[in-house]
Amino acid sequence: VCGTATMIGDPPNIIVGNMLSDYLTFTDFLINLGPGVLITAPPLFVYLTWYFGDGLRGQMSADVEALQRSYPITNKPLL
Repeated sequence: VCGTATMIGDPPNIIVGNMLSDYLTFTDFLINLGPGVLITAPPLFVYLTWYFGDGLRGQMSADVEALQRSYPITNKPLL
């Protein structure tokens, strides 16, 4: 959601930004889309907290050693 405010935040914005690069700077793009994101983001986060609330509460545990054994890093230079 918040990537929508920037020219590089999501693929459609990249396309629009490239097409309008002669007329629109990165800052202009942010100034035009930022207010809509600022208005939309808080209600979205409230809704997501309400909808997924049970999964967001409580303790979360992970067996990191088991995950490292199951998914080892095979190409360290690529990492």
